[in-house]
Amino acid sequence: MYKQAIFAVLITILLALGFGYVVQEFIGGISRGFVAGIIIQFILFMIYRPKKEEPVNNEADEALNTVIDLQTTLVECPCGKNKMYEPIFLNKDNIFTCSTCGSKFRVEIAYESILLTEPISLVNVFDNLREKEKELAD
Repeated sequence: MYKQAIFAVLITILLALGFGYVVQEFIGGISRGFVAGIIIQFILFMIYRPKKEEPVNNEADEALNTVIDLQTTLVECPCGKNKMYEPIFLNKDNIFTCSTCGSKFRVEIAYESILLTEPISLVNVFDNLREKEKELAD
């Protein structure tokens, strides 16, 4: 970091000295040319300086915001006086502080597995039984 700053200052001084030497007869001396060179470099830097790039709102940020929006739910403090919308996640401790009573509380998520089955058609069951019965009879 310091090396880059020292290098930039040295380049600025050398360019200003070169400019002062070239224009010393027109401007009235090398010192005035040196000062003019520094001022010109400063003005050029202010006009053409690299602008800081603003963060780009890309698809990953939008996807993350969508996930957070989907996880946001109404959380009620056990005191019953405060309700707030907060994101709740399965893989982290969901600890919140109530702005009304000042107590800390945790939201626990309970989930269970449910077996999904297809509805049974009685006609198909009886047809299958008749086929099995015929197979056994033969």
